[in-house]
Amino acid sequence: MIKRLLPLILAIVLAPSMLAFGRTSKAQTDTKTTKTRAHKTRRHRRHKSHKRTTGSEYKQGGKDVGQGGKKLGSNVAHGRVVEGGKEFGKGVGHGAKHIAKGTKHAVDPNARKKEKKP
Repeated sequence: MIKRLLPLILAIVLAPSMLAFGRTSKAQTDTKTTKTRAHKTRRHRRHKSHKRTTGSEYKQGGKDVGQGGKKLGSNVAHGRVVEGGKEFGKGVGHGAKHIAKGTKHAVDPNARKKEKKP
């Protein structure tokens, strides 16, 4: 009987406290970030699109995953766990895109000619 009631009692006691103290950090509530002009130019310089080889695509994919991990760590350190997970997912997504392009170039030698220019 106690085994059945214990989870119910814990849920009744802990649910209000989780709602009350879940987002106490000021940094967690402020989700808007401001990006400076220098940030945009750095990002543009880092992601310039030139003729990429298979190796450079793999290299860029690894860099993107690393950047995502770095942003995750910074956000978690400041108490923004959800935003950190989002940034990590973005980094993994961008990295996977580059790795897939590198694999495509490795398998199909004419892949670069088939790509459409946006």
